[in-house]
Amino acid sequence: MESPGEITTRRAAGPRYIGVELPEDFSSRCLYPNPISKYAESIAARIKSHPNFKREGLKLNIAGNSQITLDKHEIPTKRVRSLLRIVFNILKQYGVSFNVRSGGQTGVDEAAIQAAQDVGINCSILAPRAGGCTGKRAWNLKVRRFSSKDSVKR
Repeated sequence: MESPGEITTRRAAGPRYIGVELPEDFSSRCLYPNPISKYAESIAARIKSHPNFKREGLKLNIAGNSQITLDKHEIPTKRVRSLLRIVFNILKQYGVSFNVRSGGQTGVDEAAIQAAQDVGINCSILAPRAGGCTGKRAWNLKVRRFSSKDSVKR
């Protein structure tokens, strides 16, 4: 699912980028999917083994496919949220201090913010002043929002 957003994110993150491809059996079409925990453990291990990993003050910028793309591939957002919730809990078990940042769009971005809230992790939405955080559901998320322009001032 190579989307323009993924390409932009990969370019912006550079060597800090960790791409995660959801396997075919993650779709709701699969009758017997592998346990979500298997994927979560793999993702958490990749984060922990990344050269830029740090145990304190880690910032996870979660960006991904939109709701439209997830729907096209029959990947339920609830499943993505569950996956991320497990990843976050595993990182907490490792003793990692981190926060989650997202663009706030529907799909993976929104699931990341909700998963962080589910497990009590600080989270924020970073979006352009105009055009970011579209959709009523994204604006209903109870998190601190700031624009990319604001973040430069900090």
